[in-house]
Amino acid sequence: MERFPRTSRIVASFRRIGERLTFIETPERKAEKARILADPLVAVVKRSLEDPRFTWRTIDGVAQQVGINPGFVDHAIDELARAEVVYESEYTDPDGNERFTTQQHLWSRTPLLTQLAHAMRLIDL
Repeated sequence: MERFPRTSRIVASFRRIGERLTFIETPERKAEKARILADPLVAVVKRSLEDPRFTWRTIDGVAQQVGINPGFVDHAIDELARAEVVYESEYTDPDGNERFTTQQHLWSRTPLLTQLAHAMRLIDL
């Protein structure tokens, strides 16, 4: 019988999380991310996603604010997703539209207790 089974389970869970979340950026990957973020269209969409008036944005909302075609916004969000900068909400808006935000914007607006609760769900306690 293990002396500290719960502690061992927690440590094992953190290791699993580390394996899932660890991402080693190679120089090629960093260059690709920098290329994506240097695109003017992507930069405009990213700024709109980080508008302090909103936590989550729809493609149509960003397109309306920025004044460009929703197809271009969708493409820019795909590029931001490739650069691992954007998150998609697991919930849609009341009209069924997907909602997006940037990683940095989401965590800057998320209370610490919510962040801790999310972390506890990830470690399967």
